[in-house]
Amino acid sequence: MSRPQKTVPEYNYHLSGQARVYIQGKYYYLGPHNSPESQAKYRRLVGEFIATGKAPSDEIHQADAPITVADVTAEARDWIRVKYAKNQNQHRRYQNLCTTLEDEYGDTPANEFGPRKLSELRDLFVASGNCRKYANTQTRSIIRIFKYALSRELIDAMVIVRLESLESLRYGQTTAKESTRRTPANIDHVRATVAVMSPTLLAMVRIQVATLFAPFEAQQGTCTSKSTIYTASIAAGLMVHQLTRWLREIPIGRDAIINLLSGEMTVNS
Repeated sequence: MSRPQKTVPEYNYHLSGQARVYIQGKYYYLGPHNSPESQAKYRRLVGEFIATGKAPSDEIHQADAPITVADVTAEARDWIRVKYAKNQNQHRRYQNLCTTLEDEYGDTPANEFGPRKLSELRDLFVASGNCRKYANTQTRSIIRIFKYALSRELIDAMVIVRLESLESLRYGQTTAKESTRRTPANIDHVRATVAVMSPTLLAMVRIQVATLFAPFEAQQGTCTSKSTIYTASIAAGLMVHQLTRWLREIPIGRDAIINLLSGEMTVNS
């Protein structure tokens, strides 16, 4: 009886010192065993095999082949799967970005992926009807994918420098549409909702209503600025956090010092 075929081809060591993978009757030699490059190529080849059910058409000797954008996304998919395991929206968004990168520039050497190509992808997001902020978010996320590739020693650091040279789309300086501005919740709807809330959620809502500015109160004078509203929002959030811990009988920090300029927070019991 023949051995059952393994679902996922294994990453193996060859006597030559190279890593190799066996897919449907063909050995693919990937470069030095356990090197980041060989592991990325392995993930790409196996991913293509799983997706199509066919052996990849790539040359069997991959050692001298440059790391491509598809190699970068194959490596990133495992990172995304772990990092966003509990956030399905982010998980789906990053996986879709990887698919877009593979479809548009999969065969492009990763070190040749620069701001011009990134700008073309951003134009694609805008042309698809997405708003300016969403296009900027997607663009930054693509850079994040390449930063992960850098951390895995797959690409040159100058790739990130070049990609980050692309400026974000600015308000009034692009044809991309603007996102719909959110309006305040109707206070009557809030009153109707709190009637069925748990005590913890009810306390949180009361603190938010009591501490945050109403829309008509913001920006009424020279002393009221966005930084004041921002600080008040942080304070309200901390109060909710402390109240929630108290309601759950968890020890609370009685003295908190926040330095907004340095982004530091010190809590004394």
